Amino acid sequence: MNSIELKQPQRIVFGTGCMKQMCEEYIASGMKNLFILTADPILPLVQPVICRLEEEGVRTMVETKILGEPTVGDFKRILKEAQDFGADSVIGIGGGSVMDVAKLVAVFMHSEQKIEECYGIGFIRQRGVWFACAPTTAGTGSEVSPNAILLDEKDNGKKGIISNFLLADVAYLDPQLTATVPPRITAETGMDALTHAIESFITPGAWTMSDMFEYKSIELIAKHLKNAVDNGKDEVARSGMAEAQYIAGMGFSNVGLGIVHSMAHPLGAFYDTPHGVANALLLPYV
Repeated sequence: MNSIELKQPQRIVFGTGCMKQMCEEYIASGMKNLFILTADPILPLVQPVICRLEEEGVRTMVETKILGEPTVGDFKRILKEAQDFGADSVIGIGGGSVMDVAKLVAVFMHSEQKIEECYGIGFIRQRGVWFACAPTTAGTGSEVSPNAILLDEKDNGKKGIISNFLLADVAYLDPQLTATVPPRITAETGMDALTHAIESFITPGAWTMSDMFEYKSIELIAKHLKNAVDNGKDEVARSGMAEAQYIAGMGFSNVGLGIVHSMAHPLGAFYDTPHGVANALLLPYV
């Protein structure tokens, strides 16, 4: 048997209201210039975090322009904003696209490498500034994964960057952040999580630990996804889905995915098919 490596963020904080803990831990850290990536619909949920940090003298800059699949151009523009701001730390509060860009911005803040050099597995040479992730959808698992995906405008292809340096310093999983996600997006992201769980359960790299994650994730999604879609204010369902997508992410981050995802990404790149929808369409046939 080959050696097995379990990869995860340095710390994972899960619980309703844990963004308050994020604020207090950040204030105690001594960092002062926080670059925040989020999206306009989420701003009302993020505003208390910004206010609390600024009360304690933390400078913040908020970027909200990631509206869909992030492109290489988006990343370069946002990286320059963070560099001009003088960020000593980054947090992504949003869906997978927001968190993917946040991870890359943090890593490339002081790097001489170009993003194009790092497509693939293991090409990033150094860690960047401190960064955290806080998901606002229950689907991508990006907050616990070493992966980031960008759409390359040159060939309309999705480019993956995979590196242990893209594992967050802290992942804050607060189910409250998912409470306002519309039913359709709740369903789409939930199917992304289910696909993560099923694909990594049957991948050749699966082993005892990943099986434990994925089997439980499938169970939780079966129990909670429909309720979360039908009633977004169902706290039990939202918490169950937040937990399910996180542990699915823990599994696939360590053993990989499969042909569902390898086909879903081109569907998204060429036809703007939402990622969860592409997965849901392909999964039964695969």
